[in-house]
This record gives sequence, C-alpha cells and structure tokens, in this order.
Amino acid sequence: MLLFTAQRSTEPPPHPRTAGSRSPVRAPGMPSSLAVCLVMGAVFGAMEVVTIAF
Repeated sequence: MLLFTAQRSTEPPPHPRTAGSRSPVRAPGMPSSLAVCLVMGAVFGAMEVVTIAF
C-alpha cells in the first residue's frame, strides 16, 4: 500500500478553483440526497435509542 500511495505520477495535475465554481453541495440532486440521509440517520438513531429504553 505504501508503494502505491508514494507514486505521484498517477495523480492528476492540481487545478485552482475558479471564482464561478459552485460548491459540490449545490450540485443538482445533492440537497435532496443529503436530506434523505439526514432523515434516515435520525430514524435509525432514534430506533436504537428507543429499543434500549424499552
């Protein structure tokens, strides 16, 4: 693994962020995906707490 991570020749060249580039969070479909993940996490977290409390 260390040999693979030490290889720099396979990395793409860095590109500076432009002033007009948008945040990945604002990409189409991301807000709804984040909302679904938040709700699912709340449901499963609450289910775990309620199960132990019961």
